[in-house]
Amino acid sequence: MPFEESSLVPLIDIRDAGRFISPALLEPDKYNGKNFTCASAFSTPVEMVDVLTKVTGTKVHFQKLDLSFSVVKWDTEVLKKYGYYGLTGKDDLKWTLEQMTEKPRGWEEFVRDHQPWFGV
Repeated sequence: MPFEESSLVPLIDIRDAGRFISPALLEPDKYNGKNFTCASAFSTPVEMVDVLTKVTGTKVHFQKLDLSFSVVKWDTEVLKKYGYYGLTGKDDLKWTLEQMTEKPRGWEEFVRDHQPWFGV
């Protein structure tokens, strides 16, 4: 998906999936009907490449795609206006993270753990 420099992209390490559902499994009555927003944080593409640079020691740059293609432009405008998880996404993520007993891993930890995959 094409993102702009300031797009807020939710990041999740798949190894954390259980951390997100454990509150509901431990207290099903409390969380019945509640929605969890599963991400460790919202990051911009620029923040992501900065972490890649920091961890790998190789300078990584964000390159913006040509967003003139109509479908791509529509997707980008919707993301900009409503966010990835909708208008309440930031608040929903904050609430979700507050419910968790074991916090999720962040992007930097993910990159450190998987550095050879990135090939930079």
